[in-house]
Amino acid sequence: MNHDRLDAFRLDDDEGCRVYHLKMKMPMMISNRSIITCFYEHYDAETDQRIVVHSSQGNEAVIADRQRDIGKDVIANSIVTYMAGTPYEGGFELNQIISMDIAGMIPGFVKTKIAKRLANVGL
Repeated sequence: MNHDRLDAFRLDDDEGCRVYHLKMKMPMMISNRSIITCFYEHYDAETDQRIVVHSSQGNEAVIADRQRDIGKDVIANSIVTYMAGTPYEGGFELNQIISMDIAGMIPGFVKTKIAKRLANVGL
């Protein structure tokens, strides 16, 4: 998966769960970020609900092994991302929770811009 500012590299699975190295290209004056995250999935056939959780927690050995690819990137911490999607007649309900520490130094004006943008998510 490649986007303008995000590249995702699939790594070896960990006990059947997908592991990715996410490389984020940050705006000028901010160091790029790398996240090593593991995806856990659950599907409930009775409700047709799909749940996906991913987290950086417990991936220290993978981070150590990927230092060459991480390079000078700041290692960000995806504490937990939770997504639950449930289809219903005429639509789809999506619930999402994100807890992340992008780590490193971030200029105040950038923090303000990010806060304003995130304050309107889901409205």
